[in-house]
Amino acid sequence: APLAMRPIEESAYDAAYFLADAVIISGKHTGFETPLEDLKKVRGVLPEYPIMVGSGMNKANAGKIFEVASGAFVGSTFKIDGDSYKSIDSDRVKDFMKVIKEIRNR
Repeated sequence: APLAMRPIEESAYDAAYFLADAVIISGKHTGFETPLEDLKKVRGVLPEYPIMVGSGMNKANAGKIFEVASGAFVGSTFKIDGDSYKSIDSDRVKDFMKVIKEIRNR
């Protein structure tokens, strides 16, 4: 949850100003997609700053996310059925990484 109720781009700018290594933008909960619009707002005020996605990245949205974000933390998308309480599914990891490699080769 936000530390203060104010526009996300203001909070992100403050984090950069106070020398955070990166800004992390997340969805509402673990596994919930990070709103692309939030990423774009932050990128607008921090055009060269590392912006990380903290939740909800998957094969379907990776291309759009990496048009804006610098990187991502990925967890539940690797789990059986995408459930963060279940074990890692190696096939899901392999499928996801195929998509990431395609994005990197563009």
